[in-house]
Amino acid sequence: IGTLSADSNYYGKYVEVQTLTLEPVVEAVTYDAKAHVVDSFKTTQFGDVTVSGLSVYAEGTNAGSYDVAVEGTAVVTDANGNDVTKFYNVVVADTDLVIAKKNATISSLPATKEYDGTPLTNGGFLLQGFVGNEAPEVVVTGSLTDIGTAANTFRVIYGEGINADNYNVTLVEGQL
Repeated sequence: IGTLSADSNYYGKYVEVQTLTLEPVVEAVTYDAKAHVVDSFKTTQFGDVTVSGLSVYAEGTNAGSYDVAVEGTAVVTDANGNDVTKFYNVVVADTDLVIAKKNATISSLPATKEYDGTPLTNGGFLLQGFVGNEAPEVVVTGSLTDIGTAANTFRVIYGEGINADNYNVTLVEGQL
């Protein structure tokens, strides 16, 4: 795409329209229970021209993908402050704010003992990778009475205020 322009002497010249791509500042983040915001561009300066008039915004806290909204009308000015917008095609790179799930592990603890006819249990567990006080409730249910081994099974209860979708949870059962 080009533009034909004429000066006061009425001769024309063909001017190639250049594309300027604005890239929003988007960093890779993992869920940390904090709000993350996209509200600026990596640069608005391209050689001797500057782009203004546009803004971007996205905000998210939970793991997931958030659209980066673009508002405004692009204005391109040269080093002397002249509006040269008609010579440029300004585009904003299509991107999202992505908050990745946090890896976490829930493990029941192992136990051993000499056979005495009574159930072998261990209600202990270990939580790793959860943010702040977002730890779920763990109910260890494993039990072994006979000679041999068994998994120290458990169930996980995510209470109010804990979004399990913010985590990639690995469950590890200890051995009894």
